[in-house]
Amino acid sequence: MARLQKEVDELEEKGEFGEFVSWKTASKQMPYLDAVTKEAFRMHPAVGQLLERHVPKGGMTLGNTFLPEGTIIGMNPWVAA
Repeated sequence: MARLQKEVDELEEKGEFGEFVSWKTASKQMPYLDAVTKEAFRMHPAVGQLLERHVPKGGMTLGNTFLPEGTIIGMNPWVAA
């Protein structure tokens, strides 16, 4: 948090900010903010629906359950994180 605050403070002191900072500006001029944001979305994905996949040809066994080929399976990304 201190490193991110330092990055913000340094750019503000240089007069790089207006009233609002665009995402384009922030991602180019603030690499640490960009990394923090990406990590936050990795840890807490905004997607709330299933990430669906199709069982491949020949089917597969998951635990003790056989899933036939073409079955749609998925997992909520919040569970995966």
